[in-house]
Amino acid sequence: MKENSGKNDTLKSQESREKSKGRILNAYAVTGQQSGEILLFWEPAAEAVCYAVEYRREDEEKWEQIKLLSVNHLKVDSLDSGTKHYFRIASITVNGPGEWSETISAEINNEF
Repeated sequence: MKENSGKNDTLKSQESREKSKGRILNAYAVTGQQSGEILLFWEPAAEAVCYAVEYRREDEEKWEQIKLLSVNHLKVDSLDSGTKHYFRIASITVNGPGEWSETISAEINNEF
């Protein structure tokens, strides 16, 4: 039992260090209720003043900043169906921007 506890403590400690760096954790996307809509959610980062969200399509290489916001969720609409869409998020603290989150992918399927 102590072995598992030690591993859990190590994971919690690592997550705590990542949060203190302002790294975005547990980011995910879900399909919205409207056609062409994706909802993004993420765990608030420690000391974040705001968040930058970038986007690119499957067939593009260049990231584009789509929003700078103070909350930990975003609704993105008017996305094309049948195309993979990629998002990444960075927290911005008084010390500047943090690292980008892992890339989040989502695909719009208009088959309701």
